[in-house]
Amino acid sequence: MSKRGTTVAPSIGRHDLAILKAVVQVLPPDQARSSILNAARCLTPGGEIAIAGWGVVDDDRLGPPEGVFLNLTFLNLYRHGESYTEGQYRAWMTEAGFRDISRSRLPDGSTLFRARLTG
Repeated sequence: MSKRGTTVAPSIGRHDLAILKAVVQVLPPDQARSSILNAARCLTPGGEIAIAGWGVVDDDRLGPPEGVFLNLTFLNLYRHGESYTEGQYRAWMTEAGFRDISRSRLPDGSTLFRARLTG
């Protein structure tokens, strides 16, 4: 599904896992939120989401250094792109019905959020 498709409607059918890789941070905030809400709508109860990408910043927006650097890059490359904070991701995921949200760092330095849909 295209990046635009994830913001308009959920995919058809029900799935156990939704992966959003390098999608959220290139979207304006309202579409970033919609992409996570729509991912939840296409999951089976207990299904999982994995959101991976570069540029996630801490809530104070001062780190990690690569996230801050990419925030400047996204602001210049994408009309509405930016590095969203951990708090923003957690709020959107919680609103969508996800619980047990975790943030980790992948071996390549990018961020991975994982969570399970309640129900």
